[in-house]
Amino acid sequence: MTRDELIRRLNGHEWNDIEFKKAQRGVSESAYETVSAFSNTSGGWIVFGVSQTNGGWEVTGVQDVDKVQNDFISALRADNKVNHDVSVKAALLELEGMRILVFHVPEASRQNKPVYLNGDIRRSFFRRGGCDQKCTMPEIERLLRDASQDRWDGQPFDFPLDEAFDKESLAWYRAIFKERNPGLAEESSDEDFLYQWGYLVRDGSKRYPSRAAIMLFGSSVAIHHLLPRPTLDVQWIPACLDDPHTLMRDDTPAGYRVFREASINLLIHQDYADHSRKAVIKFYRDLVQFWNPGDVFGSDAHLLEPGEKEVRNPKITAGMRRLALCEQAGTGMRMMTTQWQTIGNPTPTYENDRSRKAFDFRLPLATAQVTEEKPDKSSKDEDAAHKEHNQLDSSMLRSIQKRFEDATGQVTGQVTGQVAAQVMIACAEPRFAREIQAMLGLKHRETFLNNYLKPLLSSGWIEMTIPDKPRSSNQKYRLSPTGRQVFENLGFEENMK
Repeated sequence: MTRDELIRRLNGHEWNDIEFKKAQRGVSESAYETVSAFSNTSGGWIVFGVSQTNGGWEVTGVQDVDKVQNDFISALRADNKVNHDVSVKAALLELEGMRILVFHVPEASRQNKPVYLNGDIRRSFFRRGGCDQKCTMPEIERLLRDASQDRWDGQPFDFPLDEAFDKESLAWYRAIFKERNPGLAEESSDEDFLYQWGYLVRDGSKRYPSRAAIMLFGSSVAIHHLLPRPTLDVQWIPACLDDPHTLMRDDTPAGYRVFREASINLLIHQDYADHSRKAVIKFYRDLVQFWNPGDVFGSDAHLLEPGEKEVRNPKITAGMRRLALCEQAGTGMRMMTTQWQTIGNPTPTYENDRSRKAFDFRLPLATAQVTEEKPDKSSKDEDAAHKEHNQLDSSMLRSIQKRFEDATGQVTGQVTGQVAAQVMIACAEPRFAREIQAMLGLKHRETFLNNYLKPLLSSGWIEMTIPDKPRSSNQKYRLSPTGRQVFENLGFEENMK
């Protein structure tokens, strides 16, 4: 840090990468908490000789420079203060006739985190904003998992082999593998194939599936035993990111290759041992957001550079790359940035949040348009049809719409063919009224009930699951036999299974 840079920072505010301390003749305990926080997060600067006064900063200087510097640097190499040596870079600056000590604390390596104080791992800190916050035990556990040499996905999972795998998934994988890797695709049993590629772990004479094998090829029973929670949440949000009151978004992501890469990145980099969080994809009107509970192992500065990089789940990653379902090492982020801009969109952005062990990747959409004008009724119906939840084929939607419009004499109210088709598609399986309303993107409950749901109930195309208790809190709505017959007559019975 230069003198000019220090002056500029003094005119601003403390933030996540700089901390000011008085330290005229000695080093306070809070300075070491900042060392822990910077080491466990993304590094930063500690400045001795600056005091906080009336919401601002006053240069007070370090009186005993040699003592303060020696005590501080020595403490960072002593086992009784920090659990790992912290190699800081020091600089002596002069400002307003006073001497200032500046230390840069680097981010610790993944293997050395967490950096904690006084032999107590509970005294681990993260840097958030301008504050040092003590890590919670779940946060400490995340750091310890990442520090381990044994990756989560390579560990054996004690589950019977004859019940562990979904044979259709494994057969599909092997067929694509053979097509993409003709010289490596030997004819062998499924068990031998998995063992050859490191997805089975031998213990004596017995083989066990690895966690990666269950994640890639596992049966539903095995997956539920391994992971008792969902691993991905997809949300369709009818608004721009910073404006929750705008019109509906365009939920069709441009650039399939980019979208596929971003989605698979969520799966191969996720911290599956963290049962408190899951990956999320959010479709806004103006962008698509990919949020992952698992930060980048390596340096942020090298994220876009070519070359092999560490990954959290190397066996899952290798399985995806063998089928070319994701880019090769070191190329994914650069490909997504280039491809997304090539098709006319703004540059993707990302944040690698060390303090929360999370990665946030965003694909902004060039076509997003925000308006405060209220759409007329026909526009609302078009938006509702466009927001069709199950992403069924458009021909199905048009066929149901025409069939319903041919039978408009059966229904009163303001239900159009488009909306009727949407409600029926939503009711292919029993759903609460609020779920159907959300799928149609309708905000006003009374309008939804009176103009859409009740007329369709009257038509006999949908029915209540508890007809003798219309106001039951467990009440759901489903296709009636008449409504189901419509789907079958139109040749869409497969979509009802």
